[in-house]
Amino acid sequence: MVGGLPAESCFPNGKVRGQIKNIVISCLFGFLNLLALPDPVVFLGGTIAAPTPARLAIIGQTKLKSLHSTIGAGCASDSTETVENIMKKFLNLLVMAALAASSSFVSAQQAGGGAVPTYKAKSPKLNRAQFDALLAKPDQLVVIDVRRPDELINNGGFPVYLSIQAKDLEKSLAFIPKDRSVVTVSNHAGRAGRSADLLAEKGFKVAGAVGAQDYEAEGGTLTKIVPPQPKQAAN
Repeated sequence: MVGGLPAESCFPNGKVRGQIKNIVISCLFGFLNLLALPDPVVFLGGTIAAPTPARLAIIGQTKLKSLHSTIGAGCASDSTETVENIMKKFLNLLVMAALAASSSFVSAQQAGGGAVPTYKAKSPKLNRAQFDALLAKPDQLVVIDVRRPDELINNGGFPVYLSIQAKDLEKSLAFIPKDRSVVTVSNHAGRAGRSADLLAEKGFKVAGAVGAQDYEAEGGTLTKIVPPQPKQAAN
């Protein structure tokens, strides 16, 4: 036994590699869950300026140093140096993954909260010009917003619409007029497209689906729902 570990642990075998890897992976998953923390991180003398959680970095570094000290308590210097090289390789992987995740996170935030999924519906996806042309004839159109109320508040929508969440659409068909063209709305037209396909199968005149955030990105104006301020109690 050496420092509480079997003597063979002085060498960079699978057990030691596994211990180091588990520490780093735990820190990485913690990092991904707490990505928004803006603290700079110091790893073995190098600073990561990306928005990473310093707490996890410090914990990971401390655990790795503790493991290194335990392994090296009675080992030859060349063995401990080899183990240290393994540690540095895993740390470098963590740093690269952290920076890549930070870059992806920032890009997603700038793009509006995440990657836009591929549109797969059969019903046409409408751009701003196409939807504006339909809005110009309101007596021939019904807009159905299939998003949750909190999405409408956070992202905005259109002035007049039926609010029927996608999960409730099929059981709410009786509320939808069949003598008007139907446009369904969601954030990026994913749910709207699936809803439009459902309505088309049920015999409705579907003009297409539109993404509210896509419409805004193309220069369109959305109506923002501002919650009223709470009334102050009278003196």
